[in-house]
Amino acid sequence: LGHSFGGFIATNYALKFPDRVVKLILAEPWGYATPSPTRLSRNFRNRSVKYRMFILLVSMVTLYLRIFQPFTFIRWSFGFAKYLLLFTRRDLTALFRGVVDPKAICEYIYYFNCNYPSGEMAFSKLHIPFGQCSYSLLPDRILLLHSSIPLHFLYGTNSWIRSDAGYSCKYLLANTVTVELIEDANHHIYAEKSGKFNHLICEYVNKFVD
Repeated sequence: LGHSFGGFIATNYALKFPDRVVKLILAEPWGYATPSPTRLSRNFRNRSVKYRMFILLVSMVTLYLRIFQPFTFIRWSFGFAKYLLLFTRRDLTALFRGVVDPKAICEYIYYFNCNYPSGEMAFSKLHIPFGQCSYSLLPDRILLLHSSIPLHFLYGTNSWIRSDAGYSCKYLLANTVTVELIEDANHHIYAEKSGKFNHLICEYVNKFVD
């Protein structure tokens, strides 16, 4: 089971060690979409001013990620980031409101990211402008996945990660792929629609157990 960049890592693990993987459950996986500068340029021209400003902001963040690691400020904060995150990442703490203390979420983010940034270093090497992957799994690499390994894709209908890649895999690999869309969910589907998400995960796992 992998979410976002974790989905990319999980798939690459399955490609390298197919005998160790029974199935893949990919929640909002990054790294599947094929980079397309022409399509991005066309979409940029046809979108609203608000959307263009958003894309420019993403581009600036991407440039930052190429120079620094995403959580460099956490490692430079000497622990102060635990409190700073309460204000800068209210979107994350809001996802768990009523379930987990917001301070506990911020402490988790801090302690998880204050060590050696191996994952961040890998991500900075792999991503290219507009959040695309330079080593995409589509259209060719996914065909190398062993036919005995089914893929289950989960996407939020409001997410920035498009479900097109999942349907492309379904077209290429046929019966070994399922695609599920979770209504009114963004990228963090495991928290935003936890009931639906957990139900689907249990369903996929139970099929394996049976």
